[in-house]
Amino acid sequence: MTAILCRSQFLASELAGITGVDTQVLFPSSMEKFETWFGKHLYDNEVSLVLYEPRFFVDPSPFRTISPLTRFVVLSGPGDEQSTQEALISGACAVIEKPLIAQDVYGVISLVSR
Repeated sequence: MTAILCRSQFLASELAGITGVDTQVLFPSSMEKFETWFGKHLYDNEVSLVLYEPRFFVDPSPFRTISPLTRFVVLSGPGDEQSTQEALISGACAVIEKPLIAQDVYGVISLVSR
């Protein structure tokens, strides 16, 4: 399963359409207990790929401990440059830059799914 964490319903639906049928869009109800909620989601649902905005978290390593086979891809927009670099240093395996181009999304997903 692919999980998408982003703040825009439009972006989430566009990504879900590009990534395929086994995709779940996640909108946390609260950032207060986000790490516990998301960690449980990873553990319970065998998520293989997470597309996320650095607004939710930068360092994916705590989640990789819970779900070691899950790959994390940062959705980067203008102003996210520093947090995107930090995410890559911390273990994110790729970046998809916004605005989205379907061909780029396919390419990144294909690359990280090997």
